[in-house]
Amino acid sequence: MTRFAVKIPKINIGCCVCVVTSDRIFYDALKDSLWESGSTSAAGYDRAPIKKLTLASGSAAYLDCHRAVMWHVNKTRTRIVLLLTARTIWPALEFARLVREIAVRKLEAKGWVQYHSAAVSISGRVVLILGGKGTGKTTTMLSLVEAGAGYLSNDRVLIYKRSGKFDVLTFPNTIDVGLGSLLNFQIGTEIIKRHYEFKYPQRRIDPLQLSRLPVEEWQIVKGKICLLPDEFIEYFGAADAVGGGALEHILISDFSPHAGIETTIHYLAPLQSAEAIDGAELTRANDHAFPYWLDLNCAPPVSIRNSVASLPVCHIRYGLKADGLVDTNKLASMIMERIAP
Repeated sequence: MTRFAVKIPKINIGCCVCVVTSDRIFYDALKDSLWESGSTSAAGYDRAPIKKLTLASGSAAYLDCHRAVMWHVNKTRTRIVLLLTARTIWPALEFARLVREIAVRKLEAKGWVQYHSAAVSISGRVVLILGGKGTGKTTTMLSLVEAGAGYLSNDRVLIYKRSGKFDVLTFPNTIDVGLGSLLNFQIGTEIIKRHYEFKYPQRRIDPLQLSRLPVEEWQIVKGKICLLPDEFIEYFGAADAVGGGALEHILISDFSPHAGIETTIHYLAPLQSAEAIDGAELTRANDHAFPYWLDLNCAPPVSIRNSVASLPVCHIRYGLKADGLVDTNKLASMIMERIAP
């Protein structure tokens, strides 16, 4: 059985979620003529279009043909039936994603705010790693995990301000790592070679392209390997996911894909800190996973950006060695030394 749980607070998501896997029921429901005559478009994950059908009872049905998933939500939003088929890529992930998104909405109503961030635990203290696409956020996280940090997240975290301090909570999810990041680590080549053995279907890489190129040229291949938490822990020797903790530091990852760049790390001034974390807080405008299709009518969370910016914020800049790889040992040791208690 694939593990998909970590220690998190008990959360009453306010509804019952049932999962049914049946090709017959799915395709019988799909044949309903109302899908063609009475359905409307809605926004699904990554804003991909899905079909929405409002039924006479006041309940609603949603259809994502691409992922082979159908939802039926009752009028009071207290019961959701998740209908899957043999074509559904990863049923366990569909269920986990649905429950997670509902739970996140409940937590936001209690004051928790989502951030797009990687996170690790160092000496029991949570360190966030912020950065946009291509800034080395994942490579920085992997370097610290390899150096002994506990793994928390590679994508998003929840933060709660409590009496001037900040609590962090993470949910289990797939860890998607680009091939370029993986190749910086000794275990990375082995992970790529054995991609077909992993539990989650690897649909973000081209196996044929990999097979045609020598290992030395794999860096030019676009794509990511998707690992489940237990697989990530096994290969990287990471400390098990602990679910969260007290937030102490923020790292701004600033990677440049060029050789000869000196690795530097320094603390930012308050105004620079606020600018550096701008955009990391997930809102309705930049959260591609927000479940609009659930019609939860949730009020957006109140921003805590200015408060979070009061924490120590370090900027870490690094590049490539002459061999085209990152010196991950140096990167991790410099960070550990700077933020050590």
